[in-house]
Amino acid sequence: MSKIPLYNESASVYHSRYFQIQRTKYQIVAQYLHEGLVIDVGVGTGIGLSSLVSQGLVVGVDGSIGMLHVAHKMVKTSKRFSEKVSLVCATVTELPFRPEIFPTIVSITVLQNLSDVKQGVEELLRISRQGGLLGLTILRDRFSRGLSLDMLSKLVEGRTTQIAELHGLAGEDVGIILHRL
Repeated sequence: MSKIPLYNESASVYHSRYFQIQRTKYQIVAQYLHEGLVIDVGVGTGIGLSSLVSQGLVVGVDGSIGMLHVAHKMVKTSKRFSEKVSLVCATVTELPFRPEIFPTIVSITVLQNLSDVKQGVEELLRISRQGGLLGLTILRDRFSRGLSLDMLSKLVEGRTTQIAELHGLAGEDVGIILHRL
């Protein structure tokens, strides 16, 4: 079952409710990123954009039109963002981009929302450029339901090398920084 309707309904309060905790996660992950084109898959209301635009141009993708509407308001009112950010409505499992186009991919607190995590990870790998970086985080509480860093590592085995393992991101996430082979 898709969580998109839930995110559409909560978009107006999501930004203020989760701003600090999500921003902290983005700041930590951004430390590992290279300058250049970045795609944020699960951009939501745009909380992480301030951490990502310092890296270069940003493509923000989200399946929730409600979340993107909030992000769009922020982008269009900020010269810093309006010149460097493009927003696209699409789901993690069906990204409308050609293969191997993005040198840097970020997906913060998204994968645990998917009914098919493997399909989502495969799609992220499909659009990632050889030699690129992927910064992925998941909620810690999902460990009890089978989703873990070990599972993510197995899904990317042989196609990436792990640069860093991140624990306790803002107290609620764990993550990995990967180099795409």
